Amino acid sequence: MNTIPMTTKKSTTLAQLITENEGFILAEWMREMKDSVRRRDLIKDSELRGECANFLQLMKDALEASRRGVARRDGAGFNDARLIRV
Repeated sequence: MNTIPMTTKKSTTLAQLITENEGFILAEWMREMKDSVRRRDLIKDSELRGECANFLQLMKDALEASRRGVARRDGAGFNDARLIRV
């Protein structure tokens, strides 16, 4: 199992960690789904990867809004991320 390298900066946010490691996160997420039982005839790998990337972007946006005090994790700022179907 691979791990995401952690930065030594104490001020790193979750959104920054996702941004810095997005390629790794997507690759591992796709690998995990590929190894699990799923019907490939329902969605192409490229489409699934796009949906996963979209979800990560929505999460980063919501996390940044939350960090700035604009949104709460149970509030409207996370609605788009909650509503996406991956």
